[in-house]
Amino acid sequence: MSLRVKVLAAIGAMLVALMTLLFHLSFTIVIQGFNQLEIQYATRDVLRAREALADELTSLDSVTTDYAFWDDTYAYMVSRDPLYVASNFVNQTFLNNRLNLILLIDMAGQLAYGKAFDLEHGTEIPLPDDLLEQIAPMLPFADPESYRRGILRLTDGPMLLTARPILTSDAFGPPRGTLIMGRMLNAALLRRLSDALHLPFTVHHLGDADLPSDVQEVSKDMLSDEVIVRVLSQESIVGYGRVRDIFGQPNYMIRVEQPRDIYTQGLATARYFAVAVLSAAVIFSALGLFALDRWILRRVLGLSAALEGIATNGIFSRRVGARGSDELARLAASINHLLETVETTNERLRKASEEARRHRDVLETLLEELPVAVFCKDLNGRFVIWNRKCEQLFGLRREQVLGKTDYDFFPKEQ
Repeated sequence: MSLRVKVLAAIGAMLVALMTLLFHLSFTIVIQGFNQLEIQYATRDVLRAREALADELTSLDSVTTDYAFWDDTYAYMVSRDPLYVASNFVNQTFLNNRLNLILLIDMAGQLAYGKAFDLEHGTEIPLPDDLLEQIAPMLPFADPESYRRGILRLTDGPMLLTARPILTSDAFGPPRGTLIMGRMLNAALLRRLSDALHLPFTVHHLGDADLPSDVQEVSKDMLSDEVIVRVLSQESIVGYGRVRDIFGQPNYMIRVEQPRDIYTQGLATARYFAVAVLSAAVIFSALGLFALDRWILRRVLGLSAALEGIATNGIFSRRVGARGSDELARLAASINHLLETVETTNERLRKASEEARRHRDVLETLLEELPVAVFCKDLNGRFVIWNRKCEQLFGLRREQVLGKTDYDFFPKEQ
């Protein structure tokens, strides 16, 4: 495997690992951010629904106060004049104020007047059977400043109820009884509030037999004023919040279920962000690998190829490219200096070899012309010189003798 392949493979693997880590980190951070935002919005929606109920009770209490703090009502509790009832508590009064119930109760706890009304059909209906029994514990209102408002659980369903002491128009007493007004907390009222808030929600009594299982589960560990948010599925998220009844007990639960639009948008944003990060990482990685190959690896491989060519051909006069001023350029300059040194040394050796060969030629010529037989052996006893006089004297030509020893011509015993 070449150096280029090794380096590019190693850097590519590191870049892939880095991109994978960056992808997971970015995806996790974005999703966590949107999850927190989703929980914040779900909590806010529960608080909005709870405030809507409180505003509805405040509105109902305002109507109750108008009739309770009125000289005509104050006088009626003594006179019991039917003209007061006939002129003030007509059906249109119930329709205009969206009332389902009006009660006038004296200080002895006896019903002076009571009327229940069906807003959907516009007709009077009987009073709920358990109504008087349910409200008895909070009566009478002896203190002019006392009041009650909240949700009352009845067999016909929950009702928003407000109660005020009956006083004069100047809010003076002593109280002559209690005026109670009620508005059924039914599907129609919840739909009206939901439409006003653009937020669907439901209200459940924790003692209901058909209480949803998720409300049962959440209510076990929930504090009175706490808001809890739970994810039901990939498509929906639910917020829960306690609501106090007319006796101040947190016996009701608001349930707000919403589609997970924020989470869905978060997923889409995270995907787009991840794709953008990966695309940028791929582009910059490709540019980085190209730059590495172009400015480093290609030059290193060029140096290697140039040195291999010089070594193969033995042409030490050639030089490698040394452009630039970086470390590779300085390395190339050092290699060229080395090649120059090798070239100079080779030239000296060549000249020395030629000089030695010339001297040998002179020596061989001189030996050939001598009138005496001259031969020479190396350290191993082989003949390396055999002049012409030796050929004549021994009858052996130079080619027959050079490179041989005496034992090639005479037995060792001689």
